Amino acid sequence: MTCPVLQVVNGLKQRILKLEQQCREKENTVTKLQSELQTTNLEELKITVETYFEEIQRLRRILDTTEKRYRKYQE
Repeated sequence: MTCPVLQVVNGLKQRILKLEQQCREKENTVTKLQSELQTTNLEELKITVETYFEEIQRLRRILDTTEKRYRKYQE
């Protein structure tokens, strides 16, 4: 015969092991999601920088054209 207290203790130990494993799995999931979020943020920043660069190029072309017209007008 086994003591009811030992059965409870063994049951609790098994439950603790399962909960620890679930906790590790959840930590791994959180770490993975954080990594994906950082990657997503970097990709969004890259797109933003590219957009700003394109806008700078567009504005430079407009400025160049405007300056040329102004100089031509001044002649």
